[in-house]
Amino acid sequence: MNRLIEPPACVAINPFGISGLSSCFGDSTIDLDDLTNREICTRDRTEAIRAAGSRQFFRSLTLSVEELAVDAASKVLGDAGIAPDEVGFLVFCSTVFESTALYPDIIASRIADQAGCVNAKTFSVQHAYCVSPFVALQILKEYFDSCTQPSYGLIVCSDVIVETAEFLRPIGALGVHSDGAAAMLVTNSAPAFELLDTEVFIDPARFQGQNNDGSIQHDVRYFMLLAKVLKTLLKRCAVESIDDIALYPNNLSLPSWHKICQLLSIRQENVHLSEMPNVAHVFGADPFLNLAASASSNDRPYALLVASGIAGTFGAALMRRCA
Repeated sequence: MNRLIEPPACVAINPFGISGLSSCFGDSTIDLDDLTNREICTRDRTEAIRAAGSRQFFRSLTLSVEELAVDAASKVLGDAGIAPDEVGFLVFCSTVFESTALYPDIIASRIADQAGCVNAKTFSVQHAYCVSPFVALQILKEYFDSCTQPSYGLIVCSDVIVETAEFLRPIGALGVHSDGAAAMLVTNSAPAFELLDTEVFIDPARFQGQNNDGSIQHDVRYFMLLAKVLKTLLKRCAVESIDDIALYPNNLSLPSWHKICQLLSIRQENVHLSEMPNVAHVFGADPFLNLAASASSNDRPYALLVASGIAGTFGAALMRRCA
């Protein structure tokens, strides 16, 4: 992380939040049965993933992590009518366990160059896994809250499971990885969703979310920790009614989100997982993809974006609808 950035000495007057969202995916749509056909996992495990909510996934045959990220960044800027040279920050979030990708800080700089963001300061966030975009939101909010001039930033998530690491494609029996990218345009100039606050927790015990046999499964510790993170955030933001909230989670384990709804007394119709069957799990991007897909059809004043990671990471961001 770049520790040399000094915010300007000025008083905050504008809300910070998300102005636009975009996404792009691998160029090949793959049915879930492919996991069994290529002997990546057993038929029983494939059916368990299907029962958890996924139906297909995207595989990138030609586009790299970097190229997907550039496409998403360019699209969100084009849709918003913002010139790339107006972007002051670009943050790259990814987690590529086995690949030939460059170091993330280098990729962040290359994404900015290729997207035309020539004035952007760049850095990456990876340590929080799927919660990394929430950490990036925290960092940029600290900066933008101190600036009176209209400013823009990009948070870009991108990931590709390379051919030699296809065994990482299935996420236990909870879901399946898709190759893809998402970009968030953030600003202190009339955002569509104002960021009220974030809550991030990384389990100091480094609980890996695994059973003794190495299989991946959320257990009661995950549910309770995630519920605690969400309750802490909602209490701090003084949300009066839970029915005022639409929840946008990551695209893993539909039964798990039903359990979280029970713990928090959230109605299931207020939980938006519209992208899970066809998109599956795109690293770091799921809550934002679900927000982009469902925001126009939901009239709740608050949007609660939520993600959890295998390595004991939990994060949430509470947004207030501005439009």
